[in-house]
Amino acid sequence: MVGPDYFSPAQGDPTQPTKAIVLLTDVFGLALSNPRIVADHFAEHVGVDVWIPDFFKGDGDNTCRSFQACD
Repeated sequence: MVGPDYFSPAQGDPTQPTKAIVLLTDVFGLALSNPRIVADHFAEHVGVDVWIPDFFKGDGDNTCRSFQACD
């Protein structure tokens, strides 16, 4: 993880050039774990680095705070 953004590296030799996926979130941002789960899955099964920029600076949609799953 780098700052508020999320990074899931591909398995393999990190010195080799590779392709990457930039995964964008919905209005909840990274407050929910779903984008991180998807990024980890892509990195593991597709074999590419996955970056999720945090456009909401960790805040996302404030309605997320009312969901118990956000704890």
